[in-house]
Amino acid sequence: MVERLISLGKEGSVHSRRRAYRWLRDRDSVKHLFAEVAPRFLDCHGGYTRVLKLQPRAGDGASQAVLELTRLPVAPAKVQPKAKTAKAAPPQAPEAKKAPTETAPKKPKRFLEGLRDLFRTKKGDSGQ
Repeated sequence: MVERLISLGKEGSVHSRRRAYRWLRDRDSVKHLFAEVAPRFLDCHGGYTRVLKLQPRAGDGASQAVLELTRLPVAPAKVQPKAKTAKAAPPQAPEAKKAPTETAPKKPKRFLEGLRDLFRTKKGDSGQ
């Protein structure tokens, strides 16, 4: 279902939006799909999601899986403010070099974390 919705988002036509709205039933989710999710996959044909199988659920032993997108969202580049050039800053003594701080590698967002709003119904909706 998700791969079909992303394919509709790649088409970008009004008819595709209407077909996506039939599944999602939320205008904000359709806007999010067409504006942010689908453009990430314009250069590939299929294979938008991956299924990771988890351990069976404790209690009843039901099989579980996590569905996630294969491409992460691109973060917008931060723009640094330009320094004023009218007055030159007085030279400062060089500081001791700081050891580079090690940052833990970022885990990719799981599909359900990144697109949770895409499938969430608003309060008051009966869900049908």
